[in-house]
Amino acid sequence: MTISARCALFCFVALIPVSASTVPALRRGMPEYRHLVSDYRHQDFASVRRAAALSESDVQSSIAEATGASNAWTVDDLRAAAMLHTDASAQLLTSGQSEAAFLHLNAATRLIDAMTLRDQPSRRFASIWYVHVPGMLSKLGAPAWARQIEERRHAVVPGSASEGALQKGLDFEIGACEQQEMNDGFGMRVSVSLRAAVTFFEQALREDPSLHTAALHLGRARLLQGSLDHAQQNLDVATRSALASERYLALLLLGAIAEQKGRLEEAETRYRAAVVEFKWGQSGPLALARLLSRTDREPEARDVVAALLRRSGRIVDPLWTHLAHPGREPIALLDLLRAEILQ
Repeated sequence: MTISARCALFCFVALIPVSASTVPALRRGMPEYRHLVSDYRHQDFASVRRAAALSESDVQSSIAEATGASNAWTVDDLRAAAMLHTDASAQLLTSGQSEAAFLHLNAATRLIDAMTLRDQPSRRFASIWYVHVPGMLSKLGAPAWARQIEERRHAVVPGSASEGALQKGLDFEIGACEQQEMNDGFGMRVSVSLRAAVTFFEQALREDPSLHTAALHLGRARLLQGSLDHAQQNLDVATRSALASERYLALLLLGAIAEQKGRLEEAETRYRAAVVEFKWGQSGPLALARLLSRTDREPEARDVVAALLRRSGRIVDPLWTHLAHPGREPIALLDLLRAEILQ
């Protein structure tokens, strides 16, 4: 069956639950599937290939177990399983195996949809997935699937007034930085676009005080404007985000503010906390090493850099995509979702 034909069935198939009674007794529980998800979380890259080789019945029974009424799977395990099947789908699509790719995309969608019922942080994770997976599918030559995912997003995680204001603020923030608005030597402090961004970020937080992404961007914008105290208040809020990548960035910016104020011990504490919160980035260790060098602690600075260079596994730094347009850099932004569940 062609990709176009399969995508026409997508929304219907994705809504069909697999009853536990339809799963062969031998396969119920699927402990090997739990191990597979655990391997993925521990960056065993062969786990994606192993997942892609699963039979259709194994995939269906595994997803039924993971999303069953018992809720035995943790939120992090559901997130990891969803990203595992997302990666398997991408790998299969790249190799031209559209039937199998569709199976795993459908599995990922069912896992993502199940998460939206758990809690608000999981709903935020699902929303990010729905925003960026269509871009990935389009880049891999499946625009019809991308449109179906986009349409489904509006039903599963519909946008809110706060998210609309956040997006408008992000557009202005990106515009201000891309245009490098400089006026009379005051730089971004008098940027008209940045002032507009601040207005929309404030609106987003009034609509939803728990939208930590808005607090993070508002804190950065106010930092650029030179309003350090206000920036610190917003960034303190952002450190309570459910996403480790956002807590990491908030702590890095708080460290930068502390440095500007001459509070070097506080800056060191912030940078070290950032490294602990999100261990896949490089900006945190480099900021810490620079501060240690600045305070004449060269051996410690070299140790931090050496540890960074020895690190195995992927490097994913939230700073790289902080100002990325939603949907335009899907691969990099999906990497952030993977990093949220890695161990």
